[in-house]
Amino acid sequence: RGPSVSEPVPAPSAPAKPPPPAQYPGTRQPPAVSAAGAALSDDDTVIGVVAAGRPRAYLLRAMNGGPENHVINDLVGGTPVSVTYCDLGRCVKVFTDSGSNPLELKVGGYQDGMVLYVGDRSFRQSTGKSTSPEDSGEIPLSRMKFEQTTWKKWREAHPDTDVVTTLRSTKRGAPADDAATQAPAKDTRP
Repeated sequence: RGPSVSEPVPAPSAPAKPPPPAQYPGTRQPPAVSAAGAALSDDDTVIGVVAAGRPRAYLLRAMNGGPENHVINDLVGGTPVSVTYCDLGRCVKVFTDSGSNPLELKVGGYQDGMVLYVGDRSFRQSTGKSTSPEDSGEIPLSRMKFEQTTWKKWREAHPDTDVVTTLRSTKRGAPADDAATQAPAKDTRP
């Protein structure tokens, strides 16, 4: 018998980090059409905002479908405006900040409500509070006033408005505004 030869024992490896959660970028600066050019029914639900004196409406049903449709990062009158809609909880929130570029708000899934990402930090859309137990902060954006109403009422109050009616496709060949039926959102105004 010869001397015993053993294979080197590999060093224990560090525990694997979990993969980062999925993040879906919001729709960035979708095209808006004039009120006169919009083919909407008077009773279509819209989310209306006014920034720097300029009104804009967002067709609520266009925000159904894939997660990228739940956040619209836009500029209205040169002001960053992010409209968010959780179709499961029927919750609408609108955010703004200083600057002249659209915000980089992302959808990060659903944990007792829609999760939003600003950079690498996650927040509950409904409350603006961090989802991390180590982070007691709130979303670092200002909430913006909005009105959830019918297209007719918004158009009558703001005749010079424009409106976003379509977003990215959620199914092959299907525009986002055809992806699901419209359901009214809860009144979640600040």
